[in-house]
Amino acid sequence: MYRSDFSLFPNIGTDGEYDFISQTIKINKISSADEFRVSSRVEDIKLLVHEITHYRDNVSSLRGIDLLVLNYNAIHSRESNDTELFFNIKKLYKEILRMKFSKYFTVINQSRNDDVSNRWNYKITTGYRFDNDGRLDKKSPIMFINFYTNANEFIARVPLSFESIVESRAMYNEFMIDMAHISSLNDEEQIVERGLLQRYYEKLIYNTDVIVYYVNARFVANVLGFSDILQAFQFSSLIGFLCLNMPIECYKKLRIPSILQNEAKPYFIKNSDISFLFACITYNIQNFQNIHDQIINDNLIETILEKSNLPKISELKKLIVKEVNDRAKTQIDGKYKDRCDNHIEEYIKHIKNMNFSKDFSYFNNFRETYEMFMEKSDVASLDVAPIIFGNDEDTKACEFYKSILSIERRMKEFSDACGI
Repeated sequence: MYRSDFSLFPNIGTDGEYDFISQTIKINKISSADEFRVSSRVEDIKLLVHEITHYRDNVSSLRGIDLLVLNYNAIHSRESNDTELFFNIKKLYKEILRMKFSKYFTVINQSRNDDVSNRWNYKITTGYRFDNDGRLDKKSPIMFINFYTNANEFIARVPLSFESIVESRAMYNEFMIDMAHISSLNDEEQIVERGLLQRYYEKLIYNTDVIVYYVNARFVANVLGFSDILQAFQFSSLIGFLCLNMPIECYKKLRIPSILQNEAKPYFIKNSDISFLFACITYNIQNFQNIHDQIINDNLIETILEKSNLPKISELKKLIVKEVNDRAKTQIDGKYKDRCDNHIEEYIKHIKNMNFSKDFSYFNNFRETYEMFMEKSDVASLDVAPIIFGNDEDTKACEFYKSILSIERRMKEFSDACGI
């Protein structure tokens, strides 16, 4: 089956993927929904939850809704055959490039697979994108995390980005499914399995092959001094959630920690750079007393927001709804506008009633989620997301997926024809 050329959600492996152009999940390693129903493998459930998290970040976050509107405006522009509207296609692809960095910007100096006995040090630095002529663009800065051995040998340089934020969130949800599985075992088995799980993730975060999946959690652990891997992923997911739902106007009031005060700061703010926001929020709670002992609740989230000079939750919700409604007004009419409208309406309803501390991961009860999938329910009937299993092409989700990607081919043809 044809596969999208564009993805903001990294697909390093081939077992599963999320395509944001069609808002469709593809589970390649499982041939059909029937096979999933008879499977009781925890790894399959983790894979599905990982991709569902990407889907929810796309259709149930402020930045995701921004992308959704740009996406459907590009699709409707191409379908209209009105060349006066084709600039919307380039607008979408420019935003993709702004949110997702090419492989050039990630440097792996040493391929390593260490563990906690060989801890890595880190340093945050600023770099720059290149303009269309190949020159450094000082108005487009990048936030990098550089990793070093204890002997100060350079290991890797990885950009903080939209994609690293959503991957850290998906990895946290995978971790929690593991924990839900362990909680279903007897007491003796739980002790053994928790130890094995902790060691597995401790080793994972020292593996350069999957560095984009955990760079944000590693950054949070280093800055806040977390030794508990689960806690690092949990706070990374929470901070990522706040960043994905932060209204543009809030960037102007953001408190900038001294370590991030440099010549690039005004452009990070002007560009509403989500990675800069993530770094600021993390550094601003660095000296929060007893941060390691804090339970995530609304009071803690209010404190996190306050320390970065960001609005209270109640005010934040109002600003989010206002920005979403403003974004909705920029839509172009077309065949799939109702689909985009439905996502916007659902998001507004969701954010108004949302309990940030319970719902930031979308799965407020991982044990129930785990049991729901373990019961081998009909995944399609759960209405969690459009899902295509393996080569199963006889579904509405697959039919929509193929129709959207045929439009995307023509969008890319136009994009390739632009400029010299």
